[in-house]
Amino acid sequence: MQIHPQHPALRQFLEPFQRASRPEQKKILDNIEKLLLLLNPQKEYPLDFIVFRLSGRRLYGRLQDVLIGGRQVLDDLRVFAVQLSRNLELPALKQTETLYTVSQLAERFSVSAKTIRRWQKYGLLGKHYLFPDGRRRLAFPASVVEQFVSSCSEQLGKAGRFSRLTEEEKRTVIELAAQLQQDTSVRSREPILREVARRLGRARETVRYILAEHDRLYPEKAVFSRPFGRLSAKERAALLKLYKQKTPTRQLMERFGLSYSSVHRIINQQRAKEVLSLKIEYVDSPEFHTPEAFQTILEPSETLLKELSAEPPAVLSRTEETALFRRYNFLKYLAFTERLQIQRSHPSSRRLQRIEQYLNLAEQTQHFLLKVNMPLVIHVAGKHISFGASLPDLVGEGNLSLMAALEKFDYTKGYRFSTYATLAIAKDFARRIPAEASRPDRAGGSDFSQMAQPAASMPLLDLAAVEQAHQSLRQIVERELDERERYVVLNRFPLGEGVIPPRPKTLKEIGQALGLSKERVRQIELQALQKLRRTLSPEQFDLLTG
Repeated sequence: MQIHPQHPALRQFLEPFQRASRPEQKKILDNIEKLLLLLNPQKEYPLDFIVFRLSGRRLYGRLQDVLIGGRQVLDDLRVFAVQLSRNLELPALKQTETLYTVSQLAERFSVSAKTIRRWQKYGLLGKHYLFPDGRRRLAFPASVVEQFVSSCSEQLGKAGRFSRLTEEEKRTVIELAAQLQQDTSVRSREPILREVARRLGRARETVRYILAEHDRLYPEKAVFSRPFGRLSAKERAALLKLYKQKTPTRQLMERFGLSYSSVHRIINQQRAKEVLSLKIEYVDSPEFHTPEAFQTILEPSETLLKELSAEPPAVLSRTEETALFRRYNFLKYLAFTERLQIQRSHPSSRRLQRIEQYLNLAEQTQHFLLKVNMPLVIHVAGKHISFGASLPDLVGEGNLSLMAALEKFDYTKGYRFSTYATLAIAKDFARRIPAEASRPDRAGGSDFSQMAQPAASMPLLDLAAVEQAHQSLRQIVERELDERERYVVLNRFPLGEGVIPPRPKTLKEIGQALGLSKERVRQIELQALQKLRRTLSPEQFDLLTG
């Protein structure tokens, strides 16, 4: 099983231990136990300090100055240690000290299992052990528990407020909440929870749990008409919308009658639902999978994008274009791989935040690439004015074609985007213009002849390369196909002279010329394309078929 700490610098350091020997893995586990008790979640720590504590080695170069938040170090190391112990299959019987399972530890301190999980976030490290019944369980060595008790007395002190209540105390909580519910001056759930907690000297979360259990077990006697944490789909969408509008959590709790944890749980579920519904596609590259990808791809391209955005050039150089397309696809790759790890029922807020950040950065890069290449759309659209379509309509269609071309463009092939996009836009125009020009409400292209004049004065965008690509495709088609296959392909996917290809013919038109049925022409077309697919590169095949 691959273990992936979230911080890229920690990932680069810890990943080799996944393939290390068992003694080395046990040693790193012991060092993680000691380090977790030293960390403060509110502080930042140099990566060099973390690496030295875990391995005894020092870092040099840029990584030496990397700072990581204490909360993230705690979370990443804890998850790494738990998963690594699971792979080691440590036998419980061979341990020299007492092991406490989650339930046993909760019983010892008179707290809930949820509190034990909370303690883990503050440095209480558990490991997976293989017990005699053949099952793996998360357990805590006695020495680790004692160290945590001595160093984290504050967390243990707070836990006293969550001690188990007697049945009589629970009834008091329920009766007081029901009495306040009848009071017309108290209208929502949260004020009732706070007031009960204040009067009885109990934690609000304890009161919420007791009432939620009562309402679940005895719905006919429920204190609150709506179950805790249950919202309709419409209410969930409204909650997320208000959250995005920066509405304070306290107001959301009051409005929807939810606890703090329920508000953020539902928000994260809605965010995860949105992220999972997105279509994320990217052009993959081996360099995305290297440990140094963050430093070699994102950091230089971030600086480049800021410089270019300040003073946008008329045309990007090949190096600039490649760097930006690499950045764009790498960000989508990061979002896609992070999305694979989302748990629908309990999505991680931190993971969702990373995915949203990657997608936002990718969108910024996309907008810049579209802006820089907009003159290309106007230039090609200006050449189609004489076909009867209006310039605004053509530019609108061309923008859609440009966006589609940007998504499909494979920068690793070495082609210039202007060449690829010019062909894509021209092919889309060739398909749409005949139908559009026949509509009376679309006539009047001559009215925009003056608007096309600026496009004609623009510098030509590598049109020679477009014609050269056409010529190369025609040569391959003539060499690889027989006479009838050539006729079908060149009429279905015309490669005429110039940037604007002729109108493609329908299967019926080709069939009439050859004396064949539409279905037979379709069969010949498929047969010819299968031959060409074995000969043409993916880029060439895409340029031919659009």
